[in-house]
Amino acid sequence: MRAARLHARVALRRGLVAFSAASAPHNSYYMLRHGQSLANVEGIISSSPQVATVAHGLSEEGRAQARLAADAFAALARDQPAAIISSDFLRARETAEIVAARLARDERSEPPLHLGRVSLDERLRERRFGEFDGRSVENYKRVWEEDEADGSHTLFGVESVASVAARAGELLASLEASLPADRRPWLVLLVAHGDVLQILQAAALALEPRMHRTLVHLGTAELRKLERPSALHDAYAEYIDYYGGQLDRGWKS
Repeated sequence: MRAARLHARVALRRGLVAFSAASAPHNSYYMLRHGQSLANVEGIISSSPQVATVAHGLSEEGRAQARLAADAFAALARDQPAAIISSDFLRARETAEIVAARLARDERSEPPLHLGRVSLDERLRERRFGEFDGRSVENYKRVWEEDEADGSHTLFGVESVASVAARAGELLASLEASLPADRRPWLVLLVAHGDVLQILQAAALALEPRMHRTLVHLGTAELRKLERPSALHDAYAEYIDYYGGQLDRGWKS
């Protein structure tokens, strides 16, 4: 346990240093929530990696939504190098692949996609909803009410807001450090899930991430620019102090 906590603390600090060095990010970031999924249709929460990486993909409506989002992103990325980073959950992965296929059809002066493919990253996985996994989406409200009171809570076995904010911030730090900086700024698409993206946006706006539900909710397959990502390095430092540098690793299991 002690070793795991130390590892998490080192990872957080490493991310903080990388992102602080780029307080004015070189790249532009857009968020895309996955299209309507079969779990959305059923009205259930799907946050277990064992299930959601192989099941609850897009509905036909979700695929149509993703194609519209792909057209919108392709228009933005016409003359700019692009990267697509996605949660490995099936619904997000299928959404990202639709966007990637749309970019591949364009005649662009830039390569169609960084590494020629969608990059999957566990740090964009859905927030783990503990005992509510597989149950009605009405249970979201119970979690969100507790979020507003305490961003570190893990009631009902859920992953805390602080943990989600830390892993999402860590990802952005790593992207700023790893995407080649000798070219024009990258247009980076983050394909993920409602809570993860809402919490990330709250942090970027220098809001307390526990207030993520006060932001306008992302609809399925909604494309939105991540505003003010430079604020993340300041908020990130607060997470290290507030959360003791510990990541809740529930989203990995």
